[in-house]
Formats: sequence, C-alpha cells, structure tokens
Amino acid sequence: MRLDGNSYQEIAKEAGISRQRVQQVLAPPKAIRDEVIRRYNGRCANCGIRVGRGGHVHHQNNADIDSYNDLTNLELLCLGCHSQKHWESWTRVSHLRVTDKEVLDAITKYRRDNGYCPAIVEMAEVLDRGSSTIYARLHRLRREGRVDWQAGKVRTLRVLKGIE
Repeated sequence: MRLDGNSYQEIAKEAGISRQRVQQVLAPPKAIRDEVIRRYNGRCANCGIRVGRGGHVHHQNNADIDSYNDLTNLELLCLGCHSQKHWESWTRVSHLRVTDKEVLDAITKYRRDNGYCPAIVEMAEVLDRGSSTIYARLHRLRREGRVDWQAGKVRTLRVLKGIE
C-alpha cells in the first residue's frame, strides 16, 4: 500500500492498527537511519537547516520495494521540506487531495463547535488526512494570506479570508 502512495495513516486505517505501528514497520532500521543522518551531516538535504536526529528520513522513490530502505533511496529532511515533498506527490493523487475550502471550513466549524481553534492533529483527524498534509496546506494558505497563527502559541489558528 505504501508503494501506491498511501500515507501511514491511510495504511493504518485499512490494516486496523495505529499509524505509529505502520511507521515502525516501514521505517528504515536504526543503523540505516543513523547512516543517513551522518551522510547529510545532520542537515536537511533540501534547505540545509540543521535537524540532527530530529530530521525526517524521506524515501525518494516508493516504487521499488527491493530498494525502499536502501541508503541510495533515502535523504534527511526538515519537517517543512518533508511536508512539501509529500504535498507535491500527494496533490498528483486525487483521492488524497484536501482542498483549501475543506481546510478553511474545518477550521471555522471546529472553532464554532468547540470555542477554540483546532490543533494540526485534530484537523488531520477531522479531514482524515495525515498531519504533514495539513501542515503543508496550512503553510501554503498562510503564504496566501488566508490563515494566520502566532508562532509558538497553541490554538491561535484563524481564518483571515475564506473561499467562495
């Protein structure tokens, strides 16, 4: 299923197990992960920011099961670049696409129903998507001036401009 472009969350739902368990099973072994971190000197392969052990190990090619966790198929990325890489590939798969309107409507409804803003994890749950998908979409909406939040403060997400 991973090779079909499905997220860990979608695989977990289908298999009836937790997303974390799916990630454990599919993730590269610790020795491989450590080598990827060493190879990139603890820096994001895309933007160069220092991520150290907190970086995300990204599979560049999901098509070949035989080389899925090979060093040549792995790179170290920061959260933002990793989210962007997945966003670029997921937007090509229509059943994984979440629209701007869905995200903005979910924020508005959650805030109306609960009296406070949703966290990214809660939005991912409401929209049945992965957190990285929601994270990437929110950052794009922020660049477009449609949403905003206060960095470092929880539950400050707000809609500035909706979509008709």
